Parts: sequence; structure tokens; C-alpha cells
Amino acid sequence: MDAEDQKTGLTDKLESLDIEELKDLRKTLDRAIASYETRKRQEALSAVEQAAQE
Repeated sequence: MDAEDQKTGLTDKLESLDIEELKDLRKTLDRAIASYETRKRQEALSAVEQAAQE
């Protein structure tokens, strides 16, 4: 299965969800994105702090 087939499959699945399921999915994605951004910021801060100590 190539990337285009995966996108089509995902789109089909999303289109089959009702509004409450879509809202729940959006909340989950928002939390995952925020968590990712927080981790990346912390990694960057740690790298800067480590470089400053050297």
C-alpha cells in the first residue's frame, strides 16, 4: 500500500465518523500536537543549556 492509498483510506475512515467522534479526535490531536511542541522546546532548551556549559 502506497502513501496515496493510505491517505484515501484515512479520508474514507474520517468521513465515516460522526460529529462527536470528529470532535474527540480533534481534541486528541490538539493534545498530541501540544505535547510534541513542548517536548521539542524542552529538547532545544536542554541543548542550549548543555552548549552553554561547555
